[in-house]
Amino acid sequence: MKRSRSMVGFIDLSLILLGSVALIGELQQRDSKPVKTIKSEQAADRSETIHVAIGRLFEPDEARLSVQGASWVRQLARQAGGRRVSIRVAIDDLQGSARLDGWEQAAARTAAIMHAMKTSGYPARKLEPAMPRDGKGPSGVTVSIHD
Repeated sequence: MKRSRSMVGFIDLSLILLGSVALIGELQQRDSKPVKTIKSEQAADRSETIHVAIGRLFEPDEARLSVQGASWVRQLARQAGGRRVSIRVAIDDLQGSARLDGWEQAAARTAAIMHAMKTSGYPARKLEPAMPRDGKGPSGVTVSIHD
């Protein structure tokens, strides 16, 4: 009887500790700095090009948007104001993940941004994926907003 009681106590303490670690991690992510734009350019024809670092938008080695990334996508949807949006995620053949190579990861991340914009109410017909043909170009995420 005493042995089973101590086992239950150990399991309870382990679950409490695990929950505390998860809560601390969530609070740190929520309180962290907003996503910073690396570079933003505006052309004479009112089109905009925005470059953002991938690390702030996605969970490491994944195509899932981080909490910050989801917030940035909602902000992007408001900024685009119904104009056409072209989204391009850089291909990193050296990075990739355990499940996806660089090309697959770039495509999945592009789709994740497009899906998040659509679920935030942005018209799907105004969203365009843009994949580089040779894997070259600026690093990070490049978003072009145009009429």
